[in-house]
Amino acid sequence: MKRRIIQTTIICILFLFALNKINAQVTIGSGVPAAKGAILEIKSKEAYNNNITSDKGGLGLPRVMLRDRTTLEPFISTTDHDWTNKGNTKIDRKHTGLVVYNLYESPSSVTDYNKIFHKGVYIWDGEKWNIESFNQKRYFYLPTFNIQLKETGTKKTFNLYEE
Repeated sequence: MKRRIIQTTIICILFLFALNKINAQVTIGSGVPAAKGAILEIKSKEAYNNNITSDKGGLGLPRVMLRDRTTLEPFISTTDHDWTNKGNTKIDRKHTGLVVYNLYESPSSVTDYNKIFHKGVYIWDGEKWNIESFNQKRYFYLPTFNIQLKETGTKKTFNLYEE
């Protein structure tokens, strides 16, 4: 009798496991499955038109007041045992990729680079906080070189399309 109860229990447990659907990818905001290559996807609906997946909102990052580029404060105090022994615990490296939105704007009188902060998104690289400049224009300056100019009347010109 006892053996039959154990067998029935095991069969029931196996049956329950067979009914469970296990997903490796997770979607937050809708029941729509995540893309194959994504571990986590935030969307309120299936992609349409120009791959738009939400019309309800965006990602709200944690808002913090950073004070020093070289520490993980306010999350981990510089007096914390793991931080004072970071050579052994590697606590600074374990937080690489941490993303926050900084609300602190340092006064203009601050001259120490590690204490200068502006409002914006910061990413911890394992050693320090770096501001992410999403809208910053990036320029590439060409090196100087000589061009032979042709005289056309009183002007000197160079036609790039011919070259």
